Amino acid sequence: MSSALKKAVLIIGFIIVIASSILQSVLFSNASVAAYLVPFAIPLTLLVLYFSFFNLKNLYYLIVLTIPFSIEIVLPGNYGMSLPSEPLMFGMMLLFITQLLFSNIDKSYFNHPVTLFLVLFVLWLIVVTFHSTHTWVSVKFIIMKCWFILVFYLFTVYLLNANQNINKVLMLYITGMGLVVIYTLLNHAKYGFDFAHSSSVMRPFFRNHVNYGATIAAIYPYLLIGSFHKPFPKVWRRVLQFLLLVSTVGLLFTYTRASYGAIFLLPFVYIIYTRKLVSLSLGVTVIAVALFINFFFSNYYYMNYALEGQYTEFHPDNYVKQLQATVKMKDVSTMERFYRWIAAYNMIRENPSWGFGPGTFIFEYRNYTVEAFRTSVSDNPENSGLHSQYLTYWVETGWIGMLLHVGFTFYTLIFANKVYHACKDITLKKQVMAATFSLITIIIHNIVNDLLEVDKLASLYFIAIAIIVHADIKNKSENTLAIN
Repeated sequence: MSSALKKAVLIIGFIIVIASSILQSVLFSNASVAAYLVPFAIPLTLLVLYFSFFNLKNLYYLIVLTIPFSIEIVLPGNYGMSLPSEPLMFGMMLLFITQLLFSNIDKSYFNHPVTLFLVLFVLWLIVVTFHSTHTWVSVKFIIMKCWFILVFYLFTVYLLNANQNINKVLMLYITGMGLVVIYTLLNHAKYGFDFAHSSSVMRPFFRNHVNYGATIAAIYPYLLIGSFHKPFPKVWRRVLQFLLLVSTVGLLFTYTRASYGAIFLLPFVYIIYTRKLVSLSLGVTVIAVALFINFFFSNYYYMNYALEGQYTEFHPDNYVKQLQATVKMKDVSTMERFYRWIAAYNMIRENPSWGFGPGTFIFEYRNYTVEAFRTSVSDNPENSGLHSQYLTYWVETGWIGMLLHVGFTFYTLIFANKVYHACKDITLKKQVMAATFSLITIIIHNIVNDLLEVDKLASLYFIAIAIIVHADIKNKSENTLAIN
C-alpha cells in the first residue's frame, strides 16, 4: 500500500469510527446501553485506526476475533445490531472498497462463477427493493449482506491468494468461540445443565440456544479434521483437541435438535462427498421437498394439524418428553414454525414474483397467519423471523430470489465436491472438506431456521465458501504451471 493510500485509509477509518460513535450516541438513550458502549469507544477507535493504517488484514483479524463475543443491541425501530463486530464490518467494507478502487491488487477472482453468482443475487435484492413494503428496511438488509460478502468472502479470498494461512483466521474464531462455550458451560453448571435454562445461559453472546448450537456445529468440522490432521503443528492439534472436547460437551447441552441432526448426518455426508454422489443426493432432495410441499399445502391438508383449541406442549424440566412432543407434532416450537410457514405460503400466493422486500417478513406476516395454529409464543417479542432461510427468500424476494439462493447453494456444494477431488495437496484437501462440511451444517440448520443474517453464522458461511474458491484458483494455477 502506497504512502498516499495509507493516509487516505487512515482518514477514512477515522471518519468512519467517529461517525459511528456519534450515531450510536444519538440513537441510544438507554443508560444501560450507553454504559456498554462507552468503555468500547476509545480502545476500539484506537485499534481500528492502528490496524487500518498499517494493514487492513489486521483489522480483519480483529473482526474475526470479536465476532464470538459480539452482543446484539436493539436499535430504534426494532433493528438489531451486533456490537462491536458489525460497525467494524461496515468500516472495513468501506476501507476494502477504497483499496479495490485505488490500489493495484489482484482482482482475478472477481470473475469466478461463485463471485458472479453472489453479485447477481445482490443485484436482484436491489431490484426487488423497489417493490418493497418497507424500503428502508430492505436497504439496510442489502448493506448488511454486502458487508458479509465483501469482508468474509472477497477479502478472505484476497488474503488466501496473497499466501496468508487460513488456519490463523480459523484459530482466532474457534478460540474465541471456545471461550464462549466454556463461559456457557460454567454458567449452565449452576443449574445442573438442565433443559429449562439451556436457552438463556449463553447470553449475552447469543440470543438463544439455536444460534449457539448452530455455531458450535458449524465449527465442529474444523475441530474434528484439524485435531487429527498431522501436517498441522502439534501445539495447534493439542489446542484443537481440547476445544473439540469442550465443544462436544457444549453441543450436547445446547438441547438443539437441528444441531444434533446436522452432526449426526456428517458421516453420511462424508460417504456422499467422497463417492461423488452430491448431484444425485441433491436431485433426490429436490424431488422429496417438492412432493412434501405439494402434499402438505394441496387442498389445505395442513389444517389437519391445526391445534383447534388444544394446547401445545412444553416440558422445560424433561427434554425426553419435549422430544416426544416433537414426534407427536405438538411441541410449541414446531407448531410456531407451522404458524409462520403457513403465513409465508399465503404471502407467496399474494406476491409470488417480487416478494415483499428483503428483511420485511417480520413486519408483514401477522396479516397472513391462520389463528388455528397460534401458540403461546406467537406474540414474538424477540421479532424472530420465518425459521426457514429458503422460505424467507421466497417471501421477501419472490420466486426468482428463492431460485437464485437454492441454485447458489446447489452449485456451491457440487462445485466444492469437484474442487475437493481435484486437490493434490493433502492440507488443502482437508481444508476444503472441513469448509464444505461446515457449510453443510449451516445449510441444514437453515432449513428450519434463518441464520444467514446473524454475524456469527454468516461469517462462517462466507469464509467456508472463500476457502473452496481459493482452493479452486490454486488448483487451476498449479495445473497451468504443470502444463507450461
